[in-house]
Amino acid sequence: MNQTTAPSILVTGAGGFVGSRLVAKLREKFPAARITASGSGDPDASARVFDVRDIDSVRDTISRAKPDVIYHLAAVSAVTSALRDPRQAFDVNASGTLNMLIATEELAPDCHFIFASSSEVYGRSFQEKEHLDETGLLNPTNPYAAAKAGADLLVQEYGHRSLRTTILRLFNHTGPGQTDRFVIPAFASQIARIERGEQEPVMMVGGLDDGRDFLDVQDVLDAYLAVLNIETGKPACNLWNIASGTAHRIGDLLDTLLGMSSASIEVRQDPDRMRPGAPLMVSGDASKAQRELSWTPQIPIEETLRQCLAYCRDH
Repeated sequence: MNQTTAPSILVTGAGGFVGSRLVAKLREKFPAARITASGSGDPDASARVFDVRDIDSVRDTISRAKPDVIYHLAAVSAVTSALRDPRQAFDVNASGTLNMLIATEELAPDCHFIFASSSEVYGRSFQEKEHLDETGLLNPTNPYAAAKAGADLLVQEYGHRSLRTTILRLFNHTGPGQTDRFVIPAFASQIARIERGEQEPVMMVGGLDDGRDFLDVQDVLDAYLAVLNIETGKPACNLWNIASGTAHRIGDLLDTLLGMSSASIEVRQDPDRMRPGAPLMVSGDASKAQRELSWTPQIPIEETLRQCLAYCRDH
């Protein structure tokens, strides 16, 4: 797909942290595109309010959009939210994805269906091998991961049977503007509040010895666009890890953020912030994406941390 084409693109979850940025990136890349965005505030996109749990609503949206490409990002995105309400997480992340696939097969069978999966689907596999490629066993450890794994398998099945599908197994990604339900903005927002005198100089944190593979959200957006350059027939299912390849200890990332502040801050661990069953170290092998998509992450983690803290200071 080149910049002169005028595709019809449907983005679910367009009001979220990644989805809103993806809509803007698509608008920049394909100025002639017809973009239908669920939950988006983009004035140039055709906004649609629909619930992926309601298949009639999904059918109506796909029928109206007539998409050439679907980016399916709508999800309960936080592990902690899924732990509090696992039924909602399954209904949105798994059943909602099935509704999208059923309606796509019925109403837009020639479109390219791109699904935002997660490294969480590997789960316990990281306990056996800390660095996984796409052949890693799906072995989830929490309701969020289980729902995402179910959706991942459904997208694979439809890709092998009838549709042209792409799965991006995204490792942790962050950037300025992400909600503080996620670890990096949670750290950065607390530091900023302490600097402004809005919080006692004590940070409450979860586990610090786990390691996670972090990407900047801008690198993730580049991966979302890179998959549009892959031309295949159907049925077909492409699958790529999107990862930096390096596990960063959470405590080291916190130390880096603290080093960017002149405030004297005490760090305390909060048992309620500890995740049960979390693997110790997590990193992804993205060599397949580098080879087939010509995609590599460009933004160092230190720059991402700096931008996150700057955003929290300004907001």
